[in-house]
Amino acid sequence: MYQNFYIKLIISLIFRLFLYNEVGLVKELDYTLEFYF
Repeated sequence: MYQNFYIKLIISLIFRLFLYNEVGLVKELDYTLEFYF
């Protein structure tokens, strides 16, 4: 039942790690979002 919740939680944690790291990784995050969506 909670599998969807855990997947969203893990994805949000990964995104936060990218955002809290160097600014260069934010660009990688944008490319990743464009790739998945």
